[in-house]
Amino acid sequence: MEGIRGSDQRSDMAFDDVSIHSGKCSAGHYLYIEADGVHNGDTARLLSSECSDPGPQCLQFWYHIYGTADTMGLTVYQLEGIVTQRLWSRRNNRGDAWHRAQVDVRPSGAFRIIFEGRRGTDARSDVALDDVSLHRGTCAAGHYLYIEADGVHNGDTARLLSSKCSDPGPQCLQFWYHIYGTADTMGLTVYQLEGIVTQRLWSRRNNRGDAWHRAQVDVRPSGAFHIIFEGRRGTDARSDVALDDVSLHRGTCAVPSCPRNSHHTECKRKCEATCQDLRSSRCLKYNPCSPGCVCDQGFVLKWGKCVPVQTCGCLDDDGQVYRFEEYWTGSHCTQRCRCRRVQGEGEIDCSDHECGGNEVCHLSDEGEFKCKYSGFSECSIVRDPEYRTFDDRKHDFGGLGSYVLVRANNLPENLPDIYVEGINKQRNDDDDDDDDSRMVRDDDSDEDSDSDEDSDSDEDNYTGQLRGLKIRVYNHTIEFKAGRVLVLDGERVHSPVSPAPGLKVLERSSRIYVKTDFGLSVEFDGHSRAEIILPSAYKKRVGGLCGNYDGKRRNDLMKPDGNQARNVQDFGESWKVTSGTQTIRQR
Repeated sequence: MEGIRGSDQRSDMAFDDVSIHSGKCSAGHYLYIEADGVHNGDTARLLSSECSDPGPQCLQFWYHIYGTADTMGLTVYQLEGIVTQRLWSRRNNRGDAWHRAQVDVRPSGAFRIIFEGRRGTDARSDVALDDVSLHRGTCAAGHYLYIEADGVHNGDTARLLSSKCSDPGPQCLQFWYHIYGTADTMGLTVYQLEGIVTQRLWSRRNNRGDAWHRAQVDVRPSGAFHIIFEGRRGTDARSDVALDDVSLHRGTCAVPSCPRNSHHTECKRKCEATCQDLRSSRCLKYNPCSPGCVCDQGFVLKWGKCVPVQTCGCLDDDGQVYRFEEYWTGSHCTQRCRCRRVQGEGEIDCSDHECGGNEVCHLSDEGEFKCKYSGFSECSIVRDPEYRTFDDRKHDFGGLGSYVLVRANNLPENLPDIYVEGINKQRNDDDDDDDDSRMVRDDDSDEDSDSDEDSDSDEDNYTGQLRGLKIRVYNHTIEFKAGRVLVLDGERVHSPVSPAPGLKVLERSSRIYVKTDFGLSVEFDGHSRAEIILPSAYKKRVGGLCGNYDGKRRNDLMKPDGNQARNVQDFGESWKVTSGTQTIRQR
């Protein structure tokens, strides 16, 4: 091979993946059924040689059926002796493209394969066949490995350990992966294990789009080794991490060469991000893809070349792109940002931001944070005890133990899960009920107007009174105990503290409280008074002693099974926390 330099330095020439094999090179030939000079329904058959392997086989081939004629098609048969069995068939136009097919063959003895092509109603009957192969074992069944994201916590991992491979030579590990969702820190990592020593070979983090991607990883062991796949759960349940079609081959991986600032992928979409359309907004959500070269992360197409995105707009730390002079709200609405053009390149300028008093930070279905107007409702608990639900119904349940105050159910993916539990203890008659400094809100003025309120104090001897709260939100557990003692994830801490973006625990006057960016707030005075505020997005999506928040007072005494309680005592005891109480969202 000889490279010849051009007339100046702008002469880029490169070679890659050079190999020599015995035999003739593939000339791109395929089998084609002639449609001219024949009639509607005429067929042509291809008969394979005999295969004597009686075990299950996977037949693979590529086919092309294109044209406006009717009844044209391709059929595959299995022939054993004189008995044929139809295994697979396709009819009529399948588009001007090659399609891959996999067919399971389960013979009981020696067999042959027959391919039968059929001519359609006229000459516009293109039927072709290529790249036929037969492999031992069944074809892939469409199953894949998936990491469960519900019921686990941020950073939890799941590992898949391969059997031992004793081949010390170079290997090519190939697999397909799917990492999709708005959660942070989710990902997939591949390790090589030799003895007790692990070496990280490959890793991907955060959202990679709703598509499967092929990965090839070179493994160069010095002795017997294992492969470890480690999946990591992100900050919330929107952490889809999946793995499929894992294989290991002798030799190094062969990767097709691509122009500067680009790389090869098995799934190149027909419309890529460009300088004029940074987010590929004209692409269909489920746009088909094919192997090819795509721009590297941080680059976009401009006049057919991959250029830094900063020459066309801005790129943030999460890989999101923005046009010049575009404004947006940052993660959890804590910043307001702008993409400025400075000396021809994009520069992000951000300032501190907070949603207005009647707004909440809303995560859209597209994964964007925005301040959004919201209504609110309050559930309060005072000393007697007296509960006032989100729908303004009063009851005086006073059981002893732990009870669910608020539990979310049937939430959409963009609403955070919430859980609030009240801990009731024996009432001390010496408690200072006149301590006005603990007042949350004086609602006594309108008590007499609630003609349908419930009071079962005469029919039971309960004397339990609120003495603590447990709040579970953003994968953290916050406990408010008597005397305003604060416990975070099992450890005593002091306020103020912010265990996660959008979550703060603060103290003011004689109250300790939780405040979230999406509108939930929980206050406790350290004795027997509490106040829980929810945004209207949780209407009809909660249950507990604070009611179902559906705007109707008359049905607030709803039990976890969806039935109305006979009385306040029945209602309260139905929400008592036991060892089997579910406190996390099931999806």
